[in-house]
Amino acid sequence: MINILNKEKCCGCFACEAACPTKAIYKIEDEYGNLFPRVDTSKCIDCGKCNKVCIYEQNISFSNVDQVYAGIVKNRDTHMKSASGGAFSALAESFINRLHGVVYGCTYNSEMMPTHIRVNALGELHRLQGSKYIKSSIQPEVFCCVQNDLKNRVPVLFSGTPCQCAALKQFVGEKNCDLLYTVEVICHGVIEQPYWRDYIQLLQTKHNCTITDFSFRNKDKKRSFTARYTARYTLKNGTVKEKRYYTTPSLSYYYNHFLSGKIFRENCYSCMFAKSVRQSDLTIGDFWGYEGSLPKDKGISAILIQTVKGKKLFDLACELLDVSKSNFESVAKTNEQLKQPFDKNKMDYDVLTEWKMYGAEYMQKQFSQKHWKAFILRKLGVYV
Repeated sequence: MINILNKEKCCGCFACEAACPTKAIYKIEDEYGNLFPRVDTSKCIDCGKCNKVCIYEQNISFSNVDQVYAGIVKNRDTHMKSASGGAFSALAESFINRLHGVVYGCTYNSEMMPTHIRVNALGELHRLQGSKYIKSSIQPEVFCCVQNDLKNRVPVLFSGTPCQCAALKQFVGEKNCDLLYTVEVICHGVIEQPYWRDYIQLLQTKHNCTITDFSFRNKDKKRSFTARYTARYTLKNGTVKEKRYYTTPSLSYYYNHFLSGKIFRENCYSCMFAKSVRQSDLTIGDFWGYEGSLPKDKGISAILIQTVKGKKLFDLACELLDVSKSNFESVAKTNEQLKQPFDKNKMDYDVLTEWKMYGAEYMQKQFSQKHWKAFILRKLGVYV
């Protein structure tokens, strides 16, 4: 029976919930909005399956980074819609086209909550594009769906944080992993969904709208270093209109708190995956400070290859990418989580305590008053 006594020993993957044959495991929210598993002892049969899939209860295998590349997807439209260089889009497209496989990745659901879905058609891959600075929910049925695909000999490409990739591999078992390809993102830490949900509701109340999309990494020429969100309005005559809004870390308490690392889950500050050896087939992320020959104006992906399957993925996608060989140190220089977890000294649970007590509107008001950049930008009317 799984029993979380130390919050640093749980990443909230909930592979344990998916593995439980009697549905004895459920989610609870702690005083800061973070989710953890609990066991209904009246349903538990002590089968031990929850412990077998827990990445903190098992030994995780790591591999050295074998090769490193910088990459940009050749399709300009795809590049503009991607957070960095569009490497994942190229990997996913070639995986479906060349291996006739399926892709699992993160998208927003109808309530703007990040969740993992299954995609088997090129026309649906756009739903998985873009960075989400919120912890994605992987429902139990997604774990089971991946397992069924693999049992039916369908190749699976799974993208997520390192802990999510590791949890999935534990769930399906080593003997079933020959057709499972994992692509992890360089993860700086995750924020739980309740904090995000309140922020989205605040924006919808402020604009009297329904938000239908949120991009943390906007590439508009005149709006660099901003987030962009799309709001939908229904007029009295039934006409539906959409409008885009922009914000920056200087104006958004949520955006600022993510980048400053104040409110990640406790396990993020001691993350076992934040080191130079990796556990997925490929690692992708932003290549900040790239100094090679590729154009640097609209984002570049770093692609780290760890395994034979990772090299196969990369080779399949190369026809869709412009690439340049690089090295680990160049990527790690501005991605500190490739060597160590986020600094625990930056954790600030006073922020979460205030949010739980007073809500999102209070958080935004306090932030706007205290942040001098926000005050100046609002006075100048630079951003909405």
